[in-house]
Amino acid sequence: MAGEEDELLTAARRLEADLQSLDLSYPSSAGRAARAVQTELIRRLDDDILPRLTRERPLALITVSGPTGAGRSTLVNSIIGFPVSPVSPLRPTTRQPVAVGAPDAITAFGRGPLAGGCELVARDGLPSLQLLVDVPDPATAAAAVREHSLRLIRSADVRVFATSALRYGDAGGAEFIARAAAEGGPVAVVVLRVPDGAAGQIREDLRDRLAQAGVVRDVPLFMIPEALTQQAAGAHARSEELRDWLAEVAGPGPVVGLMRHGVERAVAALREALGRLAVDVERVDSEIQELTERTETIWQNLSRHEYGRLDEAARAASSAPGPAPATAPARPEAPAAQDLPGFPALASAWVQAAKPVEAATRRRRRRTRLDLAALDQAIADLAAELLARVRADVVARVGAWWRSPDAPDGASALWDKLAASGALAAGREVQAQDADQATAWREDVREAVAGRLGDRRTARRLRGLGPDGAVSLLMADALGLAGPGCPGEHLARLLGPAAPDWRAAASACLAAARLGAARLVIEAARSAVVARRAPGADALLASYVGAFGRQGGRR
Repeated sequence: MAGEEDELLTAARRLEADLQSLDLSYPSSAGRAARAVQTELIRRLDDDILPRLTRERPLALITVSGPTGAGRSTLVNSIIGFPVSPVSPLRPTTRQPVAVGAPDAITAFGRGPLAGGCELVARDGLPSLQLLVDVPDPATAAAAVREHSLRLIRSADVRVFATSALRYGDAGGAEFIARAAAEGGPVAVVVLRVPDGAAGQIREDLRDRLAQAGVVRDVPLFMIPEALTQQAAGAHARSEELRDWLAEVAGPGPVVGLMRHGVERAVAALREALGRLAVDVERVDSEIQELTERTETIWQNLSRHEYGRLDEAARAASSAPGPAPATAPARPEAPAAQDLPGFPALASAWVQAAKPVEAATRRRRRRTRLDLAALDQAIADLAAELLARVRADVVARVGAWWRSPDAPDGASALWDKLAASGALAAGREVQAQDADQATAWREDVREAVAGRLGDRRTARRLRGLGPDGAVSLLMADALGLAGPGCPGEHLARLLGPAAPDWRAAASACLAAARLGAARLVIEAARSAVVARRAPGADALLASYVGAFGRQGGRR
């Protein structure tokens, strides 16, 4: 038996570690359900299984619960034989759970998670294997105390429900007892402040109510008269019958079986919850898979069609003789450099650079020192602005679908989290990425120029302009700078039949930069989705369902 318990303890600890590392943060209804079950499972392990398997000796947790004002704390004091829970006309009197027991019992209980938030009272002379807890009424307790009270009641080995002759018929009382009885373990009901001669009638009526609530087993009912409830000595004497019952179900002999039953009950609940979690995780994974596939479809449409058409239009315009048209025949919603606020600055910079460029391109025999710093800066600024606009366009497109009714559950909330994280915003880090991509575009154009300078005739024609000057003209041309004396005219005159190939190469590099900016958004979206996947979680959980099924069957 010890070997089985060691095996179960190892499995429980491993399951808890796996559950804590499981990321179920996808913000859909299935994700919320999965997180709730995840929390329930961890608490089951912490509250019900691990403490029972790691204690050096058995300990019966006995909870006394019931409605506020029914005399619950009075009953606890009478069972113990001295006041440990406050009794007062103020409601609620007990504002936090009060756990009382022998020093060894308090020490053992104090090591577990349920001790947090409890007032611990150690008294000599009490049964060493029992711990009695006065639990505040969850219906009237503060939120944190309510949650702790419910955990204590759920984890108890023995449950005592204390009510009064006036309160035993309250809504929910019989249902509460029925749930406790259905979970297994000893359950008893104590009715306090019973008027003289009313015990039999109350007992019969309460049994009928419990039967209607679905209680199929015999639940002990203890009656304490009104007169004795108000007298400490009388109540203590009258509760002797209850103390005898507690000794019978949770004394030194039966406590081992009680603890074993508690583990079996917890393992059964654990196995059922694992099954629910596996279903929820599968639903989440299905939603994430759909979101991933649809996002990939958006990316394919952008890269192959809309931004791809921009690339094709730019190539066609570059291949045509003469200057490039002022507007490319691209889809109207696709960002174009000519429509940006920074485009006039590029045009102005070109006006200043046009004459020196004209002079340089006429002097083919010797190289001229050209100062194109202002033009290059305008090109870099406009390129960064264009890439930022591309990114904003893709953010709008992807976000619109993620927020649409057709998107999987949780997509809208996940997009809002992604936007709030700053990964999509025009902050310094993202602006730096745009500037870096603009710089990368220049480097790509420079490599394209260097690869085409092997032809001596072309190299002689560019001697006056130089490779860097050619790069600047190609970039300005790709950004749509057109009109009389535009960069495209100079390139056509200098390069002759080779001009379309050079201009198309620069446009292709710009198209690649645009796709790179779009890819930043798509990758951020992909990362947000992938980070919330739990690969292999369904198989992992299924393995634990089987493992705890075997353990539950052997015990």
